[in-house]
Amino acid sequence: MANATLDQSQKQKIIWAIDPTQKPDYAKDIVKELKIWSRYLKCDVQPVTVISTSLMNLPIEMPRLWEDKNKQAAEIAARNYLKKCKTNGFLAPHFIYAATGSTRGLAAELAKYAEKQKATLVFANTRMRPGGIMFRLGGFSETLISTSRVPVLVLNPSTKSTGRPNTILFPTDLDVESEMALKRLIPWAKAFRSKVLVYNQVENPIYYPSEFYDVWQAPRFSMTSILKDQIASQLTKANRLSTKLKNENIKCDVMVLEKQKYVATEILDIAKKKKISLIALATRSGPISQMVLGSVAKDILLNAKCPVLFFYRPKPVRTSQIEAPKKTKTTQPNSRVILKPFAYSS
Repeated sequence: MANATLDQSQKQKIIWAIDPTQKPDYAKDIVKELKIWSRYLKCDVQPVTVISTSLMNLPIEMPRLWEDKNKQAAEIAARNYLKKCKTNGFLAPHFIYAATGSTRGLAAELAKYAEKQKATLVFANTRMRPGGIMFRLGGFSETLISTSRVPVLVLNPSTKSTGRPNTILFPTDLDVESEMALKRLIPWAKAFRSKVLVYNQVENPIYYPSEFYDVWQAPRFSMTSILKDQIASQLTKANRLSTKLKNENIKCDVMVLEKQKYVATEILDIAKKKKISLIALATRSGPISQMVLGSVAKDILLNAKCPVLFFYRPKPVRTSQIEAPKKTKTTQPNSRVILKPFAYSS
């Protein structure tokens, strides 16, 4: 029994971001999906809810007792919610108290906790349906995707579980970031014994013949041949990724197509036609994308009929360190020293 307990304690976690205000009936599909992932990944599921302790919108004379009662009420609501969802086998819920009233701040606290726990996955869901205002995901899910350094699995209200994800669609630009994300996908594909479909869309090249207007005997060129060359080049790169997967004993197909539709629409059509059970996306990194999720990723998530897995590695939030001012040569005796801007930590 001691060894069994030891093995259980060494299991990694799937962090489930719960929202006790949702209907328990909707959560039943989520619990079903979580049990599938936890079984194949050999992970425990830990429900986590983030509770705001910010009193910025309340009168200053509001007693501290109210805050304690608020925490107690939130914990009771979360436990009742989990009981109705029949989460037998899951770990006890964990509560994070954050002194912030912003959605971005609450999501950042959850992302920070997941990284500290060295979680395998963060599981979240969005209640926003296609056609929502500005196609936003409801704030929390969107911010979590764009700030978490742990992969995030998200379901929308129309997502239907297909059981084990036996076919994974991996849309890629075939750039360095996508190649890194594919490496992170390998253990998942192995655990699920999934087949991976690597997809790339080649956009139509745009050239302006007017540039050759004044050139005597300008060389003739064919747009069709240029497009074929681009497809061939992308196909070579995609086959290189396919070889890496096959070397890991993972079945893989490659699909490189000329652009016919908006890329998100094309991906969703392929997912439906090929009966894809999981879409894996590598989102962009950088300070701007940490605030707003890309439109393609949004449209896929809002309309996908299967779960969507996001691999994202944002840089740490910048530090407030100011570099020591360096002595600069100047011809004026009383010139001011200019400080360098805040530096981003690597």
